[in-house]
Amino acid sequence: MFRLFRALLLTLLTTATLQAQTIEQLHAFIDKDCYLTGEQLLIHVSVTDPNQQPLAMSKVAYVELCDTRQLHASCLVQLTNGQGWAQLELPGSMHSGYYQLNVYTRYQRNFGANTYFKRLVGIVNLLNPSADDDILFVPATNANNTAEASNAATPLTDKTRYAKRSLVTLQLPQLQGHATTVSVSRLDLSAPIPAIPSAAAPTIATPTTLRYLPEVDGHIVSARATDSQDIYSSQLSLVGKSAHIFDAQITPTDSLVYYYTTGIYGTHSTCLNGYTQLSEPIRMQYVSPFQVVLPDSLPPLRVTYTEATLLDRSISSQIEKSKRDIIVSGITPHSTQFMGIEPDYYYDLDEYTKFQTVREIIIEFVIGLRTQTINKHKQLYTYNKLTNTYSHSPALVLLDGVPVYDIDALMDYDARRLKYVQIYDGSFFFGQQRCEGLISFVSRKGSLQDFTLDPGTQMYTYHFPQQQPSLLTPIYADPSTRRPDFRHTLYFNPAPTGSTLTFYTSDLPGHYQVAIHYLDPTGHPQMLTSEFDVEP
Repeated sequence: MFRLFRALLLTLLTTATLQAQTIEQLHAFIDKDCYLTGEQLLIHVSVTDPNQQPLAMSKVAYVELCDTRQLHASCLVQLTNGQGWAQLELPGSMHSGYYQLNVYTRYQRNFGANTYFKRLVGIVNLLNPSADDDILFVPATNANNTAEASNAATPLTDKTRYAKRSLVTLQLPQLQGHATTVSVSRLDLSAPIPAIPSAAAPTIATPTTLRYLPEVDGHIVSARATDSQDIYSSQLSLVGKSAHIFDAQITPTDSLVYYYTTGIYGTHSTCLNGYTQLSEPIRMQYVSPFQVVLPDSLPPLRVTYTEATLLDRSISSQIEKSKRDIIVSGITPHSTQFMGIEPDYYYDLDEYTKFQTVREIIIEFVIGLRTQTINKHKQLYTYNKLTNTYSHSPALVLLDGVPVYDIDALMDYDARRLKYVQIYDGSFFFGQQRCEGLISFVSRKGSLQDFTLDPGTQMYTYHFPQQQPSLLTPIYADPSTRRPDFRHTLYFNPAPTGSTLTFYTSDLPGHYQVAIHYLDPTGHPQMLTSEFDVEP
């Protein structure tokens, strides 16, 4: 049973060479033009070829919000067949003003920042004024100022006035184009969004100049040694109840090492390990995957507003943020499989007598394992059913998905914290390392509770690409429910199907706009609008 991680790397390199002449054209739509800090920016990313056909090569898009000095907010977007969408939290530390939104793929970095999608976004921070604010507030002459200034098309909704928490039916017109995005948000802050000059056509690179490989299977994570030591081996693993291990690609000419991940989404606790050729531990750290493209200058933000609507929106955004903050990402769920393989021996420790240490459970009832001390260090070996012998090389041992090399420390670990033991026989290859068998210990919490990591292992939180959120509207079968709903964006659909769409209004009254964004057959962005009111 051979599983060669190097095969994945060779496949990526071959694919990169074949795709070296590919040109990605990227566009993005967001749910509105102007935001308050604490709100979410909703974004839809579309990648096509020059003929406006979906391009499925890259599986990750990078989103940045920058001012002229630094990156303020960012996220990774999962792409499926050239399409993806995500939610970007706008932190309360952002000052008021314009920011440049940059969207690109890793592969696009070979052609320069002039090929990225860019646009300006207005951000208003009402709670924490800053000396960096570059904003001019202009009071509106009346409450319907933004509505009067809008050139709305023929109504697309079934009515023009709705009560709170009412069902809205939207008729989607037939459009000659693609990448359709439907957004419905309240019109309360009016801010002109200056255009950024269109990017020049990229120069086609050759395979010999390809610095950034395309992410054809998933996100490529990069890291480096903190003290410039030569790295001989390194692994990235996810902390949790299932085993996800990625071996580093190490090249002598590059100070960075790369981990080719696949199928990993969301925010996870991770462990990085690193060792020299003499097995000495190396401290590793992640390198930001973002290029951080800073604009040379930004114009001042001019916002037209009414005091009542601005106060409503500020309070509403704080309520909605508090609801989102309650939701925390969990650890990876339990899985018996490793690399698609079921264990040869499997133990649910709740079905056995409780023992205090791992050493005791191995002695008392876990079969398929034996221990051996080599050079004063204990090792574990798995039993191969096909050969009826124990392996000649040590097994790779995991605790909550993280490689453990100090087996003596593991043997003294509190076995009452463990839930499962899973044993896989056969040969596994991780880069230059080969192990005979794999042994996975899974705790009840899946969080390495009270276990001291090896000296060469550091724990970090890492933000992998967002799995595409459903972005569904609440359904109010009972409008009297007490849970507050102060959504400013009522609806965001980056992949509408059919001609009829439905959503519900929130508790936030006001004047709303339906915006239908799409790319026409020539790749130019177009927009249709319609408006309605939600009564107090």
